[in-house]
Amino acid sequence: MRNQNHTKSLINLLITCLNLGVLLTLFLSRAESTQSPFACDESDPQTGSRHFCNARLPVEDRARDLVARLTVDEKVSQLVNTAAAVPRLGVPAYQWWSEALHGVAFIDGVPQGMRFNGAVRSATSFPQVILTASSFDPQLWYRIGQRAQDLVSRLTLDEKATQLVDSAASVPRLGIPSYEWWSEALHGVSRHGRGVHFAGAVRSATSFPQVILTAAAFDDNLWFRIAQSTTTNMNLFSLSLISLLLLVLVCLTNLLPTESTQPPFSCDSTNPPTRPYPFCQEALAVPSRARDLVSRLTLDEKISQLVNSAAAVPRLGVPAYEWWSEALHGVVGWSGVNMDGKIRSATSFPQVILTGATFDVHLWYRIGQAIGREARGVYNEGQATGMTFWAPNINIFRDPRWGRGQETPGEDPLVSGRYAVSYVRGIQGDSFKGGQLKDGHLQASACCKHFTAYDLDNWKGIDRFRFNAIVSKQDLADTYQPPFRSCVEKGRASGIMCAYNQVNGVPNCADYDLLSKTARGLWGFQGYITSDCDAVQVIHDNQGYAKSPEDAVADVLKAGMDIECGSYLKNYTKSAVEQQKLLVSDIDRALQNLFSVRMRLGLFNGNPTTLLFGNITANDVCTQDHQSLALEAARNGIVLLKNLDKLLPLQKAKTSSLAVIGPNANAFETLLGNYEGPPCKRTSALQAFQEYVQNTVYHSGCDNVSCGSADIGKAVEIAKGAEYVVLVMGLDQSQEREYRDRDDLLLPGMQQSLIQNVAKVAKNPVVLVLFCGGPVDVTFAKEDPKIGSMVWAGYPGEAGGVALAQIIFGDHNPGGKLPITWYPNDFVKVPMTDMRMRPDQSSGYPGRTYRFYKGKKVFEFGHGLSYTTFTYNFVSVSQKKLHLNQLSTTTKAVQDSNSVHYLSVSDLGSEKCKKAKYSAVVGVKNEGEMDGRHPVLLFMGRENARKGSPVKQLVGFRSVRLKAGERAEVEFELNPCEHFSRANEDGLMVIEEGNHYLLVGEEKYTIAVEPPLTLPSTTTTNMHLLSLSLITLLCLTNLLPTESTQPPFSCDSTNPSTRPYPFCQEALPIPSRACDLVSRLTLDEKVSQLVNSAAAVPRLGIPAYEWWSEALHGVVGWSGVNMDGKIRSTTSFPQVILTGATFDDHLWYRIGQAIGREARGVYNEGQATGMTFWAPNINIFRDPRWGRGQETPGEDPLVSGRYAVSYVRGIQGDSFEGGQLKDGHLQASACCKHFTAYDLDNWKGIDRFRFNAIVSLPPLSLSLSL
Repeated sequence: MRNQNHTKSLINLLITCLNLGVLLTLFLSRAESTQSPFACDESDPQTGSRHFCNARLPVEDRARDLVARLTVDEKVSQLVNTAAAVPRLGVPAYQWWSEALHGVAFIDGVPQGMRFNGAVRSATSFPQVILTASSFDPQLWYRIGQRAQDLVSRLTLDEKATQLVDSAASVPRLGIPSYEWWSEALHGVSRHGRGVHFAGAVRSATSFPQVILTAAAFDDNLWFRIAQSTTTNMNLFSLSLISLLLLVLVCLTNLLPTESTQPPFSCDSTNPPTRPYPFCQEALAVPSRARDLVSRLTLDEKISQLVNSAAAVPRLGVPAYEWWSEALHGVVGWSGVNMDGKIRSATSFPQVILTGATFDVHLWYRIGQAIGREARGVYNEGQATGMTFWAPNINIFRDPRWGRGQETPGEDPLVSGRYAVSYVRGIQGDSFKGGQLKDGHLQASACCKHFTAYDLDNWKGIDRFRFNAIVSKQDLADTYQPPFRSCVEKGRASGIMCAYNQVNGVPNCADYDLLSKTARGLWGFQGYITSDCDAVQVIHDNQGYAKSPEDAVADVLKAGMDIECGSYLKNYTKSAVEQQKLLVSDIDRALQNLFSVRMRLGLFNGNPTTLLFGNITANDVCTQDHQSLALEAARNGIVLLKNLDKLLPLQKAKTSSLAVIGPNANAFETLLGNYEGPPCKRTSALQAFQEYVQNTVYHSGCDNVSCGSADIGKAVEIAKGAEYVVLVMGLDQSQEREYRDRDDLLLPGMQQSLIQNVAKVAKNPVVLVLFCGGPVDVTFAKEDPKIGSMVWAGYPGEAGGVALAQIIFGDHNPGGKLPITWYPNDFVKVPMTDMRMRPDQSSGYPGRTYRFYKGKKVFEFGHGLSYTTFTYNFVSVSQKKLHLNQLSTTTKAVQDSNSVHYLSVSDLGSEKCKKAKYSAVVGVKNEGEMDGRHPVLLFMGRENARKGSPVKQLVGFRSVRLKAGERAEVEFELNPCEHFSRANEDGLMVIEEGNHYLLVGEEKYTIAVEPPLTLPSTTTTNMHLLSLSLITLLCLTNLLPTESTQPPFSCDSTNPSTRPYPFCQEALPIPSRACDLVSRLTLDEKVSQLVNSAAAVPRLGIPAYEWWSEALHGVVGWSGVNMDGKIRSTTSFPQVILTGATFDDHLWYRIGQAIGREARGVYNEGQATGMTFWAPNINIFRDPRWGRGQETPGEDPLVSGRYAVSYVRGIQGDSFEGGQLKDGHLQASACCKHFTAYDLDNWKGIDRFRFNAIVSLPPLSLSLSL
């Protein structure tokens, strides 16, 4: 049975190979010519425009394209074994005739495709095939086919000639018998031919029906059984099957990548030379592995990794990698992903702007989860060369004309930030609440884009490549940056994309403050930063910011960018290094970030399909669950804008006829939006309506959404004859998309006229459906009673047609709410280039988004109707008043120039902000007769809001599902630091005094933020108070250090100027804080820190520090410690040699504990300038004469090691078992000394300064393993 299955699989494989077009594959990948080394060479500038050169297209499509380009004469020239070159198409000549029967062959005088007159003079000659066949070992046959070389090296010319006929002669000297190639088995083993005879035990064989009759059965199982019976009668594999196998091998060989040295995965078990490398050791930390790999690369290899199409490094077993893949609302089949294999489609969810309208963080997470799972499935099936997806797009939808606004979750920073967190956690394989990535491993990598203040593509001749966005610190702080901060700090995204545009004169990708100080430093970003495509070239060619290509390369890599989408870094990085504009260490830093992400994806642990996420396959793509999720997302996002007299839902049982009119009604592609992948299912709105109403008549009204002309007469005629009319209008990607911003907010062409004319004659008020990403001014429809209902459906994805029909016919209750403001067309008078968010009354500038815009609106942010009514009430709010001084007992409120008290959020710190949180509970009730899902939006506003304050701002949202008549309570957690604060003109987030209010629906709840408490009145005179103050100041002055410019501690609250620095932010990772601090030091200041007595840096609030303190068996009063104050002595424990004699590691730990506690006490009393203690001494007491042996625990390495562990854990404040240092914080710092082989001080004139200890060392390999 196994042989049957194997033979059948071979037959199927051959058919597959033939269907794929082996002919073209051989032609394109194996051609040899003196004119061109190969077809589709990168050196040929026309290659990119030829479809037959696009390796991502199916082979049959490429072949068809190539043949179509040939003239008749050129076609004829390809029909012989010596196919001629076609120079104009870059196609070299090709020789079809080559021999490799049992090794690569060459025959003198015969025009074959092989020759042995170069570096290769011979090839391996394997046994004749008849002998190989007798092994019945398919693996052996494959290995022979794979390694077929050197046939001619063993055969003489005469012997070669004897093998070229059907009756091949034997070659006795090589043990090769004669062989007859001609045998027949057309419909049974036949005596025709010379390979079979019936003169022995077998006198006959089964004769099956002639093939023409067998074919009539149309039964491939029957055919297989006939072939099987034929081979059984021959008592060996028939020659036809052997030939079949060889054909399959040839087919497979030519379908494999041409570069055979490239491994399928890094650190693969099939490539054993790479396994011992540290970068292949999964047990090591990812940064260490990445550092090791980078250290092994040559400069050229390093540079090859700095672009999106990273080259392979075969000598280290590193395959090529494609960084650019897309998954905005579903996996897209381009760049790093192809849909030409087993997987041909992926779930297409609604475009993000509609998903944003659900206000449902759990739904966003589940969509991210599904996309991540499908992405991993595509990769595991071998249809992806990368797992880094450049999504989500979380730029603020600032201007309604922006063509890419459809890709974002809307105009609100909170919504955009929470969407980023949910999507990123989902796609990367984290839990909904985050922090659950197993060992940091990623299902797929998310990349938040476009950082920052990017929301203009091409408007009136101003494009994103040349646009310099002038943005205030205030707007950056509370509008443009918060989504990215959430993406990094809470979502833990592994990628960021920097945008094309400049911000305040500096290109985003060359902005050190943005990429390194803010993202990596302040926010603690740990991942890679990519440019948008060709953005580095733009810095030089379009913006003129860099004087040369090398300057542009140096600018971006020094700023903190790691990789470019494009080729600029590949072309100019080496010359930048040679011109000393760039250090190799800058490249290394970038590569460590890049390889760290690839390692977190599991791409350096061998075959990923055997690891975490390895069980995800094609069966996990386009699943029913994912398609149902796409439908759920579309239904919950669609917004009911208007519903006069409850026109909707239509009663499907009572609707006798339906007219569906409009250019988007039957345009399925419109539903997908941009950055779309091939969907699992295709159902247009019209097709979905037809499932509800059999008598449905359709007319497009216009040829397309541009609607340059409209067949209004036909549309009117159809509308008159129908009971109800649904108009499906709006925009598509011809109107709004990447690099296409709109000039106005009106419906295109004659759409409005078509709508109004149809509405006039319809029997009932019409339903208007709008497909669009950005808002349109439909004031005419809002005010027209003949247009009874309006529905906004965004671009609802593959299930959008079904979702729309379900809502219109009442199978689903709409619950979406607008995530953007819909402006009147007059708004287009505002230049799209004006980045200001806040209004300017003096110039008439109206401001932007619901938070600041004070002009007329077509529809409000958050607007959305339902088929039922929801009511609200505030159940409880845990705080009614907030005193500024109660938020912090150490940080005092100050007054601004307008005598308004405020607190700086950065001064409070994250811990104080957490403690200040409180809750608000809102009651929600479904008052209607239909179940429904409903987003509850909670806003915060200010009474008598000051200039620059938002009109209101969203502080929380929750999506709840309530049955008819059901009531629920929704709790919101509020943080004054986040929700009561606003950005001042300096970009500082502040909490101001005054009445604030919570708002949900029409319900309002006031919370007073009160100024600092005033001092009570007393009988003390002003003079007495002044005298008391002066005495106190003099007293304090004399207690401070004499150098008044030196602060007592770093980042002290008494030195507020240093608090905003990232190195003072306790919430950041320590390495990020340290990097930030070092970056701020001058060279002289850096040098001053390299000695034990480190100097103060007053301008940064850094006091002097003494590294040298001693605590061998008790705290010692010298160097960094003095005993001249309140503390005059400390506990002196036995010298270590005696302590070692106890052999009691618990005692050693307790001694360390006590010493550490006393050391900290000395420091806290101001009697120490350092907390680094140079103990214990754990050198081996090798020689009894050594004077310092008393300081050690003895001569045994195990004892010394255990003593070190116990003492260090004790003094540093760890537990006895270890691993319990809270956030890595130390009670005191221990220093093990003296490393290494030190145990002689001064013996007979030989001292420790000149002594060279000759010590045997283990082999290097053993040392590394240890």
